Amino acid sequence: MKLQTKIFNIILFFIISIVNISAQSSLTIQVFEPLPEIDFATFATSNDLSGTPRIFFVQINPKGVKISFQGIIQWKQNGSNGYEDLFSFTTEPFIARNFYNDNIGNDIIIKTTNSNSNLVSTNIKLGKPTGAYKIVGNLLDDKGNIIATDTKVLEFVNPAQTLTILSPDPKSTQDAFSVMASWTEIKGVGSYTVLANVRKNRSESLEEALKSGTPYINKNVGLSTVVNLRNIIDREWLPGDEIVMQVIANIPGPNGGTKIRSDIINFYLNNFTPDKKQVVENKFSSLANLLGDQLGSELWNKIANGEISLKSIRKPDGTPMTYEEIVELLKFIKANPDLVISFRKL
Repeated sequence: MKLQTKIFNIILFFIISIVNISAQSSLTIQVFEPLPEIDFATFATSNDLSGTPRIFFVQINPKGVKISFQGIIQWKQNGSNGYEDLFSFTTEPFIARNFYNDNIGNDIIIKTTNSNSNLVSTNIKLGKPTGAYKIVGNLLDDKGNIIATDTKVLEFVNPAQTLTILSPDPKSTQDAFSVMASWTEIKGVGSYTVLANVRKNRSESLEEALKSGTPYINKNVGLSTVVNLRNIIDREWLPGDEIVMQVIANIPGPNGGTKIRSDIINFYLNNFTPDKKQVVENKFSSLANLLGDQLGSELWNKIANGEISLKSIRKPDGTPMTYEEIVELLKFIKANPDLVISFRKL
């Protein structure tokens, strides 16, 4: 009788211990946002999380007991009413502790995995996460029973964020002493970086020019989306330069976060200093008396009256003419007015 009582007490002790562990167990999933969309697409369709970027952090209590972890990623397509299992895994038993997703498959061993090949293929074809993804985490005891669970839903219902330079306009001519740049705002940004450099050779691509030599600008401007480039140049730029420019949005997150880059644009710096500009405008005005064309005379009069301000004169290939080239052109026109056929508005 005493032996039966002892056995009963031992069984009761284990039942109470298991119930207490289950009742006290907790699981919390923390997702790092904003998520880099390309990284999440890789993560959501991967059978090995050890090489994926850090997307989530799992906090488990109590620690020190043997448990297993089950992860399920479900996907709901845009326009769909329900979620479907995209990928799932269960780990080998391990001693409870906090961990990141990239620990799974590394020091936390995966026991089994399962994936829906059709849904994975669809996600890959889309090229970016679309719709809603549900991350379900289950804490399992040594019998495979769920003793704690947590769920996070991530929605990608909008197109990927893009960064667009609003000003200066591509291929425009800007005052070398004041170039106002602006760009679209990005959600979740920590700061913006402005890059600018000179394009010395038209055979260079805009990207090659941006990366060559020492840049004119490589500056973190914080959260500003409008800045005068002239105030942040690291070395003096020159009138007449062709400038290439890009803005980078720095979004904080795990593994250094992510970066969204604008397209690279180019623009030209006005090669007229105030004194040279006045010389050119005077020469243009003096041509008005030599030109009988009404539209041409009207144009020169507006220049003389200050209604039109000259910033540059372009060659046929689109590059600005230098001051010396403009002066020579005007001298030639003045000496040969009969060669000018007409002027017209473009």
